[in-house]
Amino acid sequence: MRKRRISIILKSNGLKQNKNEILKIKAFSESLFGKGRFKFDSYIHHRINKDIKDSTDPTIHRLTAEEILAIEEADPKGRSFPKFAE
Repeated sequence: MRKRRISIILKSNGLKQNKNEILKIKAFSESLFGKGRFKFDSYIHHRINKDIKDSTDPTIHRLTAEEILAIEEADPKGRSFPKFAE
């Protein structure tokens, strides 16, 4: 990929299930592709074909604002995730 100059960005959705792995994923991505080649997204959409009160609604996996901030603050390289409204 480097030979052919293919630009790679690794993206991970932050979920309750992987919140303790986000920084590890970022470090792995940076070790392969360099700094700034990782994106973290914490937004999870409702399903459009189900009642939003359904127990299978994907939004039950969303991180809270506190969990998102904890991930950002735990990043030893400083804030490197998309900046949210202050």
